[in-house]
Amino acid sequence: SGSLKTIIDGFEFDFSPHFIYENKFQDSLKNETASRDFTINTLLMRLSNGEIIDFFGAIGDIKEQKLVWCCTPDADPVRRLRAIKFIADGFVPDEQNLKLLIDNFDISSVPTRQVRQIINSAIRKNPEITLFLVENHLLKKVPLSKLMIETLKNQRRLHLC
Repeated sequence: SGSLKTIIDGFEFDFSPHFIYENKFQDSLKNETASRDFTINTLLMRLSNGEIIDFFGAIGDIKEQKLVWCCTPDADPVRRLRAIKFIADGFVPDEQNLKLLIDNFDISSVPTRQVRQIINSAIRKNPEITLFLVENHLLKKVPLSKLMIETLKNQRRLHLC
């Protein structure tokens, strides 16, 4: 959707040039990045000089592998699924946001195919994400895929579905 994805030194970067203009006011950029799902997705780079703009402490959150929402996790079901993907990457939400994520894990409005793609991506990165889903009673809210069934079978957790 108008963005570029690239991997540099093992890190995945998304570039969305459609909203970044050199002459925009700083407040407009801050408001734009505040609408992102997580602080780790709010970093900006001024292309003219390479300056990194970090309004929300994203660099620190990345270094500490903290998953911090810019909005509440109950705002959008796709953001809840993306949280699972970041948790599979080793990011850890704080207790309050973890509770909000678990308590509001309604993803019924997301197409099954999209849910499976996101969850399968998380499983491929870290098969132990299934343990997170089981321990937090989320597994039954996620449509099963062949990959998930195979992973749960290999982990001897299939009976928990």
